[in-house]
Amino acid sequence: PLQIENRAHGLLQVTGAGSLPLGPTEHALLMLVASYAAVAIENAHLHAQEVEAARLDGVRLAARTAADQVGNDIAIVVWMAELALRQAKNGQPVNPEFLEAISTGASNGIQTMQRILDVARIELLRAGQLPPVLDLSSADDPR
Repeated sequence: PLQIENRAHGLLQVTGAGSLPLGPTEHALLMLVASYAAVAIENAHLHAQEVEAARLDGVRLAARTAADQVGNDIAIVVWMAELALRQAKNGQPVNPEFLEAISTGASNGIQTMQRILDVARIELLRAGQLPPVLDLSSADDPR
C-alpha cells in the first residue's frame, strides 16, 4: 500500500513474467519505492492545496480592490450629484464640471464592473462551468 500515517494514497502492484516469489531484499526495495511514492503523492496533494489557497487569496485581493474602485466611483457620483442638487435647489445654475464628474464617475464604475464580469466569465470558462459563447458584440472593437 502507498500510505502515510494510516492514510492510503494508492496501491503498488508488481507483476512479472515469472512466478518466483520476491525475496526479502526485493520486498524491502519495493516497500521503499512505495513509501517514496506515497510521500510524492502526499506532497502533490499539499502543493495543490497551497496553490488553491494562493489563488483564493488573489481572488479576494482582486475583489477588495474592485470593490474599493467601485466604491470610489460611486462616492464621486454621489458627492457631485449632491453638490449639483444643492445648486439647483438654491436656484443657481448647475456647474457643468459637477455633471461631467458625475458622468465620468458613472462611466468608470460601469467599466470596472464590466472588467469584473469579464474576469468572472473567464474564471468560469476555465473551470469548465460555462459553455463557450460566441460574443459578436465586440467584433467591431479595434482593440
